[in-house]
Amino acid sequence: MRTKGTGCVMKLKDKSGKESRYWYILYYSNGRQVRESSKMESKQMAEGLLQRRLGEAGLGIRPQQDVKAVRYENVRDALLLEYKNQNRGSLFTAADGTRYLVGVKHLDKHFKGLSVTKITTDRIRLFIEARREEGAKDPTIRKNLVILRSMLNMARKEGKLRMQDVPHFPMPKDSEPAGQYLEPAMFIKLLAELPTHLHTFFNFQYYTGCRIGATKAITW
Repeated sequence: MRTKGTGCVMKLKDKSGKESRYWYILYYSNGRQVRESSKMESKQMAEGLLQRRLGEAGLGIRPQQDVKAVRYENVRDALLLEYKNQNRGSLFTAADGTRYLVGVKHLDKHFKGLSVTKITTDRIRLFIEARREEGAKDPTIRKNLVILRSMLNMARKEGKLRMQDVPHFPMPKDSEPAGQYLEPAMFIKLLAELPTHLHTFFNFQYYTGCRIGATKAITW
Protein backbone atom coordinates (compact mmCIF):
# COMPACT_ATOMS: atom_id res chain seq x y z
CA MET A 1 0.00 0.00 0.00
CA ARG A 2 1.25 3.48 -0.85
CA THR A 3 1.00 6.45 1.49
CA LYS A 4 -2.01 8.64 0.75
CA GLY A 5 -1.14 11.50 -1.63
CA THR A 6 1.79 9.70 -3.27
CA GLY A 7 -0.16 8.49 -6.31
CA CYS A 8 0.04 5.02 -7.80
CA VAL A 9 1.42 3.04 -10.73
CA MET A 10 -0.81 0.43 -12.29
CA LYS A 11 -1.79 -1.40 -15.45
CA LEU A 12 -5.28 -0.95 -16.80
CA LYS A 13 -7.58 -3.47 -18.47
CA ASP A 14 -9.83 -2.94 -21.46
CA LYS A 15 -13.42 -4.18 -21.75
CA SER A 16 -12.22 -7.62 -22.82
CA GLY A 17 -10.03 -7.91 -19.74
CA LYS A 18 -6.76 -7.50 -21.67
CA GLU A 19 -4.08 -5.76 -19.63
CA SER A 20 -2.43 -2.63 -21.01
CA ARG A 21 1.10 -2.89 -22.36
CA TYR A 22 2.30 0.24 -20.58
CA TRP A 23 2.13 1.29 -16.95
CA TYR A 24 -0.18 4.16 -16.04
CA ILE A 25 0.43 6.70 -13.32
CA LEU A 26 -2.36 8.23 -11.24
CA TYR A 27 -1.90 11.28 -9.01
CA TYR A 28 -3.73 14.39 -7.84
CA SER A 29 -3.10 17.93 -9.08
CA ASN A 30 -5.09 20.82 -7.61
CA GLY A 31 -7.57 18.37 -6.12
CA ARG A 32 -8.20 16.61 -9.45
CA GLN A 33 -7.06 13.10 -10.30
CA VAL A 34 -4.79 12.89 -13.34
CA ARG A 35 -4.21 9.65 -15.26
CA GLU A 36 -1.33 9.44 -17.70
CA SER A 37 0.22 6.63 -19.70
CA SER A 38 3.90 6.42 -18.90
CA LYS A 39 4.58 4.89 -22.35
CA MET A 40 6.94 2.59 -20.41
CA GLU A 41 6.95 -1.18 -19.88
CA SER A 42 9.22 -0.89 -16.85
CA LYS A 43 7.37 -0.29 -13.58
CA GLN A 44 10.49 1.19 -12.03
CA MET A 45 10.79 3.79 -14.78
CA ALA A 46 7.07 4.57 -14.49
CA GLU A 47 7.64 5.13 -10.74
CA GLY A 48 10.30 7.69 -11.66
CA LEU A 49 7.85 9.53 -13.92
CA LEU A 50 5.27 9.53 -11.13
CA GLN A 51 7.73 11.14 -8.73
CA ARG A 52 8.53 13.81 -11.33
CA ARG A 53 4.84 14.54 -11.88
CA LEU A 54 4.20 14.74 -8.13
CA GLY A 55 7.04 17.25 -7.86
CA GLU A 56 5.54 19.34 -10.66
CA ALA A 57 2.11 19.20 -9.05
CA GLY A 58 3.64 20.38 -5.77
CA LEU A 59 5.07 23.41 -7.58
CA GLY A 60 1.70 24.19 -9.14
CA ILE A 61 2.87 23.24 -12.65
CA ARG A 62 0.01 22.36 -15.00
CA PRO A 63 -0.24 18.60 -15.77
CA GLN A 64 1.13 17.58 -19.16
CA GLN A 65 -2.22 15.98 -20.00
CA ASP A 66 -3.89 19.40 -19.75
CA VAL A 67 -1.23 21.09 -21.89
CA LYS A 68 -1.59 18.47 -24.64
CA ALA A 69 -5.27 19.39 -24.90
CA VAL A 70 -4.44 23.02 -25.76
CA ARG A 71 -4.55 23.54 -29.54
CA TYR A 72 -3.13 26.24 -31.77
CA GLU A 73 -6.66 27.57 -32.33
CA ASN A 74 -7.13 28.02 -28.57
CA VAL A 75 -4.10 30.29 -28.15
CA ARG A 76 -4.84 32.11 -31.44
CA ASP A 77 -8.43 32.94 -30.52
CA ALA A 78 -7.40 34.02 -27.01
CA LEU A 79 -4.84 36.50 -28.40
CA LEU A 80 -7.29 37.91 -30.95
CA LEU A 81 -9.92 38.40 -28.25
CA GLU A 82 -7.36 40.10 -26.00
CA TYR A 83 -6.37 42.47 -28.82
CA LYS A 84 -10.04 43.24 -29.53
CA ASN A 85 -10.70 44.01 -25.86
CA GLN A 86 -7.67 46.32 -25.80
CA ASN A 87 -8.68 47.86 -29.14
CA ARG A 88 -5.17 47.31 -30.49
CA GLY A 89 -4.20 49.34 -33.57
CA SER A 90 -2.57 46.24 -35.06
CA LEU A 91 -6.05 44.78 -35.72
CA PHE A 92 -7.58 45.42 -39.13
CA THR A 93 -11.23 45.20 -40.18
CA ALA A 94 -12.24 43.15 -43.22
CA ALA A 95 -15.06 44.16 -45.58
CA ASP A 96 -17.45 41.85 -43.71
CA GLY A 97 -16.59 43.50 -40.38
CA THR A 98 -14.32 40.70 -39.13
CA ARG A 99 -11.31 41.86 -37.08
CA TYR A 100 -8.03 40.18 -37.96
CA LEU A 101 -4.26 40.29 -37.54
CA VAL A 102 -2.15 40.41 -40.69
CA GLY A 103 -0.17 37.19 -41.08
CA VAL A 104 -2.45 34.95 -39.00
CA LYS A 105 -3.78 33.20 -42.12
CA HIS A 106 -0.26 31.92 -42.82
CA LEU A 107 0.04 30.62 -39.26
CA ASP A 108 -3.37 28.95 -39.64
CA LYS A 109 -2.17 27.16 -42.76
CA HIS A 110 0.90 25.64 -41.09
CA PHE A 111 -0.23 25.08 -37.48
CA LYS A 112 -3.96 24.31 -37.86
CA GLY A 113 -5.19 21.65 -35.44
CA LEU A 114 -1.81 21.14 -33.76
CA SER A 115 -1.40 20.62 -30.05
CA VAL A 116 0.81 23.45 -28.75
CA THR A 117 3.28 20.83 -27.50
CA LYS A 118 3.96 20.01 -31.18
CA ILE A 119 4.84 23.61 -32.05
CA THR A 120 8.56 23.00 -31.65
CA THR A 121 11.67 24.86 -32.80
CA ASP A 122 12.10 22.35 -35.63
CA ARG A 123 8.51 22.93 -36.80
CA ILE A 124 9.08 26.69 -36.68
CA ARG A 125 12.13 26.23 -38.93
CA LEU A 126 9.94 24.29 -41.37
CA PHE A 127 7.46 27.19 -41.31
CA ILE A 128 10.26 29.64 -42.18
CA GLU A 129 11.39 27.42 -45.06
CA ALA A 130 7.83 27.03 -46.37
CA ARG A 131 7.15 30.78 -46.24
CA ARG A 132 10.37 31.50 -48.13
CA GLU A 133 9.32 29.02 -50.80
CA GLU A 134 6.02 30.92 -51.04
CA GLY A 135 8.02 34.07 -51.81
CA ALA A 136 7.73 35.79 -48.42
CA LYS A 137 10.65 37.98 -47.33
CA ASP A 138 12.41 37.43 -44.01
CA PRO A 139 11.03 40.61 -42.32
CA THR A 140 7.49 39.45 -43.20
CA ILE A 141 8.14 35.94 -41.85
CA ARG A 142 9.57 37.50 -38.69
CA LYS A 143 6.32 39.46 -38.17
CA ASN A 144 4.34 36.19 -38.54
CA LEU A 145 6.48 34.53 -35.88
CA VAL A 146 6.21 37.50 -33.51
CA ILE A 147 2.43 36.92 -33.50
CA LEU A 148 2.85 33.18 -32.84
CA ARG A 149 5.30 33.88 -30.02
CA SER A 150 2.82 36.34 -28.48
CA MET A 151 0.11 33.66 -28.58
CA LEU A 152 2.26 31.14 -26.71
CA ASN A 153 3.66 33.63 -24.22
CA MET A 154 0.20 34.89 -23.30
CA ALA A 155 -0.99 31.30 -22.80
CA ARG A 156 2.03 30.69 -20.54
CA LYS A 157 1.31 33.81 -18.46
CA GLU A 158 -2.30 32.66 -18.06
CA GLY A 159 -1.17 29.24 -16.79
CA LYS A 160 -2.37 27.30 -19.83
CA LEU A 161 1.20 26.32 -20.77
CA ARG A 162 4.37 25.62 -18.85
CA MET A 163 7.67 27.43 -19.36
CA GLN A 164 9.13 24.44 -21.22
CA ASP A 165 6.16 24.36 -23.62
CA VAL A 166 7.19 27.66 -25.24
CA PRO A 167 9.94 26.80 -27.78
CA HIS A 168 12.96 28.79 -28.86
CA PHE A 169 12.12 30.96 -31.89
CA PRO A 170 14.89 31.10 -34.54
CA MET A 171 13.88 34.49 -35.95
CA PRO A 172 14.79 35.60 -39.50
CA LYS A 173 16.49 38.98 -39.86
CA ASP A 174 14.37 42.11 -39.65
CA SER A 175 14.40 44.85 -42.30
CA GLU A 176 17.02 47.58 -42.17
CA PRO A 177 16.06 50.96 -40.66
CA ALA A 178 14.04 52.99 -43.17
CA GLY A 179 16.20 56.04 -43.86
CA GLN A 180 17.61 58.74 -41.61
CA TYR A 181 16.02 61.14 -39.17
CA LEU A 182 14.84 64.42 -40.72
CA GLU A 183 15.80 67.46 -38.63
CA PRO A 184 12.93 69.90 -37.80
CA ALA A 185 14.45 72.73 -39.86
CA MET A 186 14.75 70.48 -42.91
CA PHE A 187 11.19 69.19 -42.39
CA ILE A 188 9.79 72.75 -42.29
CA LYS A 189 11.68 73.55 -45.49
CA LEU A 190 10.33 70.40 -47.16
CA LEU A 191 6.78 71.06 -45.94
CA ALA A 192 6.83 74.52 -47.56
CA GLU A 193 7.38 72.85 -50.94
CA LEU A 194 4.31 70.60 -50.56
CA PRO A 195 0.72 71.56 -51.49
CA THR A 196 -1.10 73.21 -48.57
CA HIS A 197 -3.78 70.51 -48.38
CA LEU A 198 -1.08 67.94 -47.50
CA HIS A 199 0.43 69.92 -44.61
CA THR A 200 -1.87 68.49 -41.91
CA PHE A 201 -1.18 64.94 -43.08
CA PHE A 202 2.62 65.28 -43.08
CA ASN A 203 2.70 67.29 -39.85
CA PHE A 204 0.82 64.45 -38.17
CA GLN A 205 3.19 61.90 -39.69
CA TYR A 206 6.32 63.76 -38.63
CA TYR A 207 5.35 64.53 -35.03
CA THR A 208 3.68 61.21 -34.16
CA GLY A 209 5.66 58.64 -36.19
CA CYS A 210 2.36 56.95 -37.07
CA ARG A 211 2.56 54.33 -39.83
CA ILE A 212 1.48 55.73 -43.19
CA GLY A 213 -1.23 53.07 -43.65
CA ALA A 214 -2.78 53.96 -40.29
CA THR A 215 -2.54 57.68 -41.08
CA LYS A 216 -4.33 57.22 -44.40
CA ALA A 217 -7.15 55.41 -42.59
CA ILE A 218 -7.92 58.51 -40.49
CA THR A 219 -10.84 60.69 -41.59
CA TRP A 220 -9.42 64.18 -41.76
